[in-house]
Amino acid sequence: MLLPSNIAFQKNLIRTSVILAFIVQAITLLVLLGWVFNIDFLIRPLSGSAAMNPVTALSLLFASTSFLLLSRNPSSKQHIYTGQLLAIITLFIGLIKIIDSSTAISIPVDRLLFPGKLGHNNVIGAFSADMALNSAISMVLMGIALLLVHVETIRSKMPGQFMALLICIASFLSILIYLFRVPDFDGSLRHIPMAIHTAICFQLLSIACVFVHPDKGMMKDFTSLYAGSIMARILVPAALVIPVILGFLRLALYWYGSITTELGVAVLVVSIILVFLTFIRFSINILNKKDYERELAEAELKKSRQRIQELFDTSPDAAVIVDQKGLIQMVNDQAVFLFQYQRQELIGQKVDMLLPEAMQASHQQHREQYIKNPHARPMGVGLELQALKKDGDTFPVEISLSPVQTEDGLMISASIRDVTERKKLEQRLKKFNEELERQVEIKTTEIKQS
Repeated sequence: MLLPSNIAFQKNLIRTSVILAFIVQAITLLVLLGWVFNIDFLIRPLSGSAAMNPVTALSLLFASTSFLLLSRNPSSKQHIYTGQLLAIITLFIGLIKIIDSSTAISIPVDRLLFPGKLGHNNVIGAFSADMALNSAISMVLMGIALLLVHVETIRSKMPGQFMALLICIASFLSILIYLFRVPDFDGSLRHIPMAIHTAICFQLLSIACVFVHPDKGMMKDFTSLYAGSIMARILVPAALVIPVILGFLRLALYWYGSITTELGVAVLVVSIILVFLTFIRFSINILNKKDYERELAEAELKKSRQRIQELFDTSPDAAVIVDQKGLIQMVNDQAVFLFQYQRQELIGQKVDMLLPEAMQASHQQHREQYIKNPHARPMGVGLELQALKKDGDTFPVEISLSPVQTEDGLMISASIRDVTERKKLEQRLKKFNEELERQVEIKTTEIKQS
């Protein structure tokens, strides 16, 4: 379905995507400076949390630079090739780390930078500053997302957006783990100790990959002018932020011993219900407002059409407006009276129905030629034009054509005048003249004979 786009909003999203990529570049450069100058705060912003591995920082720097090069408009071939190369490097670094972590093959790609500083210093439980497995997986997905950033399928899907969405989910989970103070990473969580700023960088860069094409893929449903898209732009951020806030508040009350676990769950449920009810009412108000505005616009359009019809009806001649396909769009009262049809019988029908069958084929050719060079002129100069009434009677007419440019494209206005009485008068005058000439000849002959 083709949706009308909110161009201003889409441009804002594209600008936002570029800003997010620059933020990722800034964070990763600061982390690398932290490793160079042993600044612990830059490596590990939260005390006792995981540190961002330097190779992870370098890979994210490559990925953000790749995004900026690939998203340039217009983008040169050199920028495209360089961006794709950086995306491939990011992909392979993640892939090598996955092989290193999942198999007996040892390829310590994450220790290529500052190997002497990494050591085995525990950061969370038994985890060192090595690259986390979920970071490696996210890098592979990020590399694929960047390589597919401009790819659109036959069904108008953007596979790069889906890859970015997977990264967004994984990094969002890591951020929540830090926010909710998950105490350890044992068992099924043993591969989750992604550094907090690593998770933030993946989050920002994945959002950038989704925002860069706001008029395509899944994003076109959020950036149109329709009420559903406007509602989505309000509800989606709320659906992401409000549950996090409520969950954090519930845990905060538990941490400080203010309420029991059971009461905390009850308060959380009530809070969720109240939030849902609030947004339902908010949604109702927005939809009702949109419906009201649409009804006002439709009423105004109807009044405008009525005014045009009233002006159209004041024409002394029959008038018919047709589109480029020859379909009747408007007729005035004189046309209804002249052709003896009801108005609704004419609207949307071929204008050829008002012509004798013998003229219809040639009329279609003449109409196509007129569309190529539309200008005001009489129709059928030098020809005896005939029109056809509903009852099958034909009558002589004169037709003047005028092009009319509208929002729906070129229209043709035909002013039709019934010249039946004039033709009868011309016939009587012709007979009178012929009789007069005959009488003159008779008198002239009599005079000569006398």
